[in-house]
Amino acid sequence: MVSADNCNGQSQAQPFDDEAQEFIARLKERSKQLRRAIELYDQVIWPVIIRGKDSMLKDGYCRYTTLKTMGVKRTLAYVGH
Repeated sequence: MVSADNCNGQSQAQPFDDEAQEFIARLKERSKQLRRAIELYDQVIWPVIIRGKDSMLKDGYCRYTTLKTMGVKRTLAYVGH
């Protein structure tokens, strides 16, 4: 996490708390497993869920980031109201 210092325009890194570090570690592991399943086994994945009024991703962050790192430009999505 980075917070901007308004006084001199420099950024100062803030350490993540333990819970955030655990989440990041789990996300990296899940992403690694998902990428492996897609590349080796042509794993079919669930669509991501997007809120229609502002295109906010509501579910599927791991799928989204994994596909993005793989260079995938499009995926299936459920778009709600």
